[in-house]
Amino acid sequence: MGKIGKLKVKLDKPYYVAGEICSGVVYMKNKAPVEVDKVYIKIKGKEKVVWEEHWTTPIYRGEGENRRKVGDEHHQAEYDEKESFFKKKIKITGKDAMIPPGKWAFPFQFQLPTHGKKGNKLTGSFKMEETNTYDWRGARGMVKNLKAKIEYSMKAVVDLEDCKDLEKKVDFTVYEQLPSAIALPHDEKEQEVMMCFCIPKGKLNIKATLDKNFYCPGEKGVAIAEIKNDSSVNVTAKVELNRIMRLKADGHRIYDKDMKNLGRFGKVEAGEEKTVRMEFQIPNALPSTDGHYVDCNYVMDVLAEISMAPDIECHFPVNIFMPQIPPERYLADFGDEIGDYTVLAACSVADMKLRPGYA
Repeated sequence: MGKIGKLKVKLDKPYYVAGEICSGVVYMKNKAPVEVDKVYIKIKGKEKVVWEEHWTTPIYRGEGENRRKVGDEHHQAEYDEKESFFKKKIKITGKDAMIPPGKWAFPFQFQLPTHGKKGNKLTGSFKMEETNTYDWRGARGMVKNLKAKIEYSMKAVVDLEDCKDLEKKVDFTVYEQLPSAIALPHDEKEQEVMMCFCIPKGKLNIKATLDKNFYCPGEKGVAIAEIKNDSSVNVTAKVELNRIMRLKADGHRIYDKDMKNLGRFGKVEAGEEKTVRMEFQIPNALPSTDGHYVDCNYVMDVLAEISMAPDIECHFPVNIFMPQIPPERYLADFGDEIGDYTVLAACSVADMKLRPGYA
């Protein structure tokens, strides 16, 4: 017998933080009586990276003075890794039942862990794709078809007797637990200003402070730089956001560094002491994550930019989080029809054993 109904799954909000309680409802619409064995959900967090490397090596012919390059040999290698780091199966019905045609609701609730099965901190959702690039270090040539993702999904299953089970899979977003807030993180550097790396021009001291240590894309932040310029050159206060990303697969590692200039601000003349207030905006950026195969971290630099000499920099590790979707906007996507469903009975939520090899 074919399917005699369909499912819809609704969570109470579109995102969760590791360790948080997740609540939701499985909605079933059936057009004929069905004998339900059980209703359950399977929740999974998985990580996957894959990329190709393309490079060439020269082909030579001849010996000694007659040795000549006659062409190039193309090489290709693919690296990939995947892992389910969090798996859970929960039964959300109390007992077998014959259910008449109609619209029925099965509430459920579960708690996200703070750590995965190997004891690592539960990582945040992440997705990145690149087609062709030479930017990744550690690669032997061009990196193609790069994909890196950390994703969470839930599959609702209504286990039926004598007919095909009803299933519905949905993805949901998880954020890492927020780091401990650091009140006005601070750093200080004092260095000799070395023109052309070798000509001393005096000393410069910079004391920098950020308003906090985590941001969302599009959010505005503030940095304060107190610069004491005891050198003979002018400097400019500047803020940069540096992304350091690392991928590993099949024992091979590649990494990429990307810098975004968040603005140049006040100039500090030679011999001047000045406090510069810098208001900047976080650009569109990937979220921070610390997975087993994909790692994306950020460092914000508040610096004194010096022409023809190394800059003097204060470093601040920061976290970037995705903007959180307002729950009211998320729930509006379901419309008013969910009010037509009837909760069949009080559900007895309980963990179920995962079958061996469940992936």
